[in-house]
Amino acid sequence: MTITKKVTRGVKISSGLVLLGVVAGTFLGNWLPKFDGGDGVIPVQGSKPDINEKEPPPAEADPQTTPASTRSDLQITIKDRGYWIAAETDGTLQEITLEQVVELATATTGDENGIRVRVIRAPSARARAEENLEQALLDAKIPRDSIVGLGPTLP
Repeated sequence: MTITKKVTRGVKISSGLVLLGVVAGTFLGNWLPKFDGGDGVIPVQGSKPDINEKEPPPAEADPQTTPASTRSDLQITIKDRGYWIAAETDGTLQEITLEQVVELATATTGDENGIRVRVIRAPSARARAEENLEQALLDAKIPRDSIVGLGPTLP
């Protein structure tokens, strides 16, 4: 075999493998889930808004005004000595009192696993704030097995 035949054969094999990869990627791309959860469309700044896009519901400024009965579970973040809840409008954390935490927690129904309260501890969280939260929730007759995130953290 001459060098040109070897090169031509290698080019044909490489081209075939690339083509096979493109076809397989296209086929599998339709069957595999999207990792980013999006539809693959990147919005261009300054583009026209989609007329089919629904407007978001009016934002409520205060988490206390949200009807607590619509919540299945409540996520509380302990930072330093305070309790924080994510705003439903934009997800920013807003500080609330322990009494408000108990009020919101007692109005929850629980998710499919029966979890009513999820506690997240920031690195600055104080043990006393966690103990106070646990005691207040137990005093409000929320079962201990309906609360996730309290107790010692594992390494």
